[in-house]
Amino acid sequence: DINADYRFFFKKRNANPAPDGLYWGPYTSLYNLNFEGKSEIYENDVQVNTVGIKTDFYMYNLGMQLGYQFIIKDRLAIDLFLVGPSYSHYNFNVQFDSDVALDPASDFYQDFEKILSTILPGSEVILDNVDFSTGGRAKFNYVGYRYGVQIGYKF
Repeated sequence: DINADYRFFFKKRNANPAPDGLYWGPYTSLYNLNFEGKSEIYENDVQVNTVGIKTDFYMYNLGMQLGYQFIIKDRLAIDLFLVGPSYSHYNFNVQFDSDVALDPASDFYQDFEKILSTILPGSEVILDNVDFSTGGRAKFNYVGYRYGVQIGYKF
């Protein structure tokens, strides 16, 4: 994961000099998540199939943020990202390799979607119309949002 931002501090609004106080600025972030594994399918306690799974998830964000940074005792920085809308580009690939052809209506695909939604929150909404029953790719643009807390050290 790579994140970068640039900050403009409100000089007239803030009581202390930068980097302490309210700020705004552009940010960008890049995330990449890869997974490769195998799943064994059982019926009546007998293994009937082995499915290889390979996924690659990529997300790029470009946006603007508003935040507040506290400097405590001239060294400890606590940074709050308050509002950060973004333009986001997503690219998701999945490949299945099985010993026996899988039925698209099988429990395997439903379970895969459940697991995917726990790893990538919101994926059930974004990937709603994508059929990954034989593997495939989804590329799309969406509105993203950044918020969070960072703790750092001021040099």
